[in-house]
Amino acid sequence: MTELLDTKVLTQMAGDVGLEVLPQLISVFVDDSTAKLSQFRKLFDNGDWSGLAMEAHTLKSVCATYGAMRCRDEAIAFEKLCKAAEPDRAAIGEKLDSLLGTLRESITAVGGFTLK
Repeated sequence: MTELLDTKVLTQMAGDVGLEVLPQLISVFVDDSTAKLSQFRKLFDNGDWSGLAMEAHTLKSVCATYGAMRCRDEAIAFEKLCKAAEPDRAAIGEKLDSLLGTLRESITAVGGFTLK
């Protein structure tokens, strides 16, 4: 299984943007990702598979940027499931629960990151 957080990615980000800016960027990730939790739920409740696929596509990129690699991998799999020719609501719902759980863990991990 892919690690939850690749701290090398955040360490590199700190080197790229500076230690002063990193907490602001982490805050943006935490806030935006927290908002996505309810957005994913709404789209699922409405049966909006293409909207879910688009949100998953965005999430996988954001997670990769912040080193949330397990969430990135789950978002990739979820996006594929939503893009299926005949989406399976039960399978999507099950995978969504897993994705949102991993996203919550990733929000906590990224939000708690500090350079040692």
